[in-house]
Amino acid sequence: MSFFRTLQKMIGSVFFWKKKSSHAFRTPVLTKQTYTPFHQKSSKDLSIFTAGLKKIFSFVSGLRRTTGIGVSPRKNNYFVLFAAGLAVAGLAAVLYAGRGWVSGLAAGMEYFEVQDNVVIEGCHVTTPAEIRELGEIRYHTNLFSINPGKLEAILVRHPWVAEVNVQRTWPNRLSIRVVEHVPEALLLQGDTGHGQLYYMDAKGVAFIPAKPGQDLDFPVITGASDIQDPGKRKEMIGDAMRFLKLVKTNNPNLPAQSVSEIHLDTAEGMVVYLVEYPFPIFFGKGDVGKKYKQLHEVLGVLYKQKKEGMLISQVEYIRMDYLTNKVLVAQSGSG
Repeated sequence: MSFFRTLQKMIGSVFFWKKKSSHAFRTPVLTKQTYTPFHQKSSKDLSIFTAGLKKIFSFVSGLRRTTGIGVSPRKNNYFVLFAAGLAVAGLAAVLYAGRGWVSGLAAGMEYFEVQDNVVIEGCHVTTPAEIRELGEIRYHTNLFSINPGKLEAILVRHPWVAEVNVQRTWPNRLSIRVVEHVPEALLLQGDTGHGQLYYMDAKGVAFIPAKPGQDLDFPVITGASDIQDPGKRKEMIGDAMRFLKLVKTNNPNLPAQSVSEIHLDTAEGMVVYLVEYPFPIFFGKGDVGKKYKQLHEVLGVLYKQKKEGMLISQVEYIRMDYLTNKVLVAQSGSG
């Protein structure tokens, strides 16, 4: 019998075992993580698998002890190495084909159960118990049954979760790092008086409706619902969030708590209202950083004049985009 014929027959016997075991245990789906004991293979199936592997290794070992008639030792060594390579490739194919059986076997072992070895970090509004329940991570959940990517996709559906990272540490430790949304403003969706306020993070993502009794001490962004073009709406919301980021530096003339409302308008751009004063500040569009610096300089002058007897309450509006590098402060009675 030729060498290739013999090798084909031996590898075929191993795949015969794989074919007979087509009903092997499969790894549970993440959303159905219930503990299911592994039903072991019959001794007959395992003996076929083991016998196939033994045939491959014994055949390769026999080749090294045999020298073909009329074949030089050097060529024979090449032949043995070639045969060994084929045998290793065949073994790798067998193991790859049987990977479901291997993972199924491990998925039934108590040794790989997470039990209490679940570390969940980064929870402030959410709780570790809530995250564990959302991911259906039970006491008997096996580490082999957890797909990190799928689990991350499930956990990020929580409205307060912005990002999540899942790491498996073998044999039975699961680490989950949660990054929550941090509210920076309130976005009004709909008409004033009939709309719904949503918490918005620094990236301009409105992630969850604000409910009565929750913290509402944030600047309110209005007018976004009236901007029909999604690209322009996103751009203007981005300008508003950049302005609020600069305000968080808490310049004495323009502290973070001084901003009451930012109205977005397709014609006027961004219009800012302060808590203590009713006059609008027309920011226009773009150049947020430059206009912010100009604004706190103008307010510094107005506050200084207030001490000298000139009331800032006389200001009717401030226009930051009046002329290039010019700011217009309109007061009562001024032309």
